[in-house]
Amino acid sequence: MAEVAATAIGIAGLVSVLQNLLQCYKVFAKGRDFPRDLTTLMLQAALIDNSTRSWAEAVGLIDRSETPGNSFLIKNPKENAVLAIATLKHMEQLMIDANKTLDEYNFSEEPLAPEEVGSSLAKEEASDNKRKVLQKLSRVASRISLQESPNMARKRMAWSLGGKESLEKKLGAVTKLLDHLNTDFKPINPDIQMRIYRSSLEGLGIEQEEMVLIARVAVAQVEFDQVSRKFAASVIDRQATTTSNTFDRIKLTNQAMLNRGDFVDSGYVSTGGEPRGSSKNVFKVIEGGDQTMIIIGNQYGGKSPMEIAQERMRAAMELSAMNTARPQTEKAGSKVEVSELESLRSQL
Repeated sequence: MAEVAATAIGIAGLVSVLQNLLQCYKVFAKGRDFPRDLTTLMLQAALIDNSTRSWAEAVGLIDRSETPGNSFLIKNPKENAVLAIATLKHMEQLMIDANKTLDEYNFSEEPLAPEEVGSSLAKEEASDNKRKVLQKLSRVASRISLQESPNMARKRMAWSLGGKESLEKKLGAVTKLLDHLNTDFKPINPDIQMRIYRSSLEGLGIEQEEMVLIARVAVAQVEFDQVSRKFAASVIDRQATTTSNTFDRIKLTNQAMLNRGDFVDSGYVSTGGEPRGSSKNVFKVIEGGDQTMIIIGNQYGGKSPMEIAQERMRAAMELSAMNTARPQTEKAGSKVEVSELESLRSQL
């Protein structure tokens, strides 16, 4: 009975710290006057939030509405409860510090307007689509300054030199701790966590195309947490294996080139954002004449076969031109020699 009571106390302590951490995420994600070059960073924070929630639901600490649970579904829950609490507290403190850093940017002197108004002074790092996805993830609409004085612009620029770097470091530390949380206190059934992760995005109104956008950003960013990156890889794999196109007829003229099959240079370094798996493209008829080159696919690094073929063709043409010009040069040289001999004879 005492052991059950101790476990219950440990779970209650876990839930309390967890709820404080989730509140910090909410504060960070509120509609702030943050610059556009923080869009990817804010997306990272939103996915950290989603990963933490999916972990907490998968281990039974809370449900979708954040109502406290009464279980901790990991191996050795009693022994690990104290360590998990310490990890969550450390994450909470880092998020508190991150919120303070972000608050330093919030010194607008002008009226704020919804983001759709736009700002000529804001740095355009991300597309509008990415920011719209971020708004759904953060559950709020971001706001930007409608007008900005030169003084405010200087303050924002000064902040961006140190504030952005500080946020990156703090979120990076939170990400590492979150990865430890998912590794050291892994849910008994990890598959449940991935299903919760996806369903929570769907619950926010994230559509399939937007999930692909999130996935491509997450896969390409090593700073993102491992759960988000794993989910991103699955989304991209699914898209690659379900995408299909049908080509009824392709007709090529002489010396035409058509690429079919991915080309990967030997020195190419993968970014993680390339399509994976095999697409279901259907090529019904492909016609080609003499000297036709057919290569269908993507190019990753280096020179593509098409470029190599073009270089060979140019080299062959140059060599042919040189061979054609050489006899004319030799003939011209012989004429010079004959005229010189005739000149000498006339002088004798």
